[in-house]
Amino acid sequence: MRLITCLLGIMMLMTSQASGGYAMQTATELFHKAQNDPLMYRRAALYTEALARDDAPVEALRERGTIYYYQGKLPEAEADLTAYLEKGGGDIRALLFRALIAVKGRQWERALADLHQAAAWDPHRSDVLSHRAEVSTNWDKLLRRRGMWGTCCAYTTMPWPWREP
Repeated sequence: MRLITCLLGIMMLMTSQASGGYAMQTATELFHKAQNDPLMYRRAALYTEALARDDAPVEALRERGTIYYYQGKLPEAEADLTAYLEKGGGDIRALLFRALIAVKGRQWERALADLHQAAAWDPHRSDVLSHRAEVSTNWDKLLRRRGMWGTCCAYTTMPWPWREP
């Protein structure tokens, strides 16, 4: 009888340790657990679970959006990054990743708008400046091909002080 009781106790202990233990955690605990998880798909699942709760940190949107970007889930990434920025998130990486999503979709004006805003937040950040220069060049090429270079100001409100026709 003691042997059976001991075996049952060991089995209960093993099953309680084998389960992830996610059921009774707060959104903040899930967020921190996701930050420390080395596997991207598990981090995305933990961020999703944290965001399903009311008290989820807004940074979970940025982190999940970044993971979705790297996984190639661009619409989901853009939705998360936009929601993060709309909720008052102030991380420049959210703007950068949203601009990169626009670049992949060849939406140069949207990409430039995000990159200009990112450059306004941090005017010395080299990755933002290099992406902005690349996108500006592609936007110029598109306008020149369409014969609309002189009318670019009608399509955008962004400053173009470093260019000449």
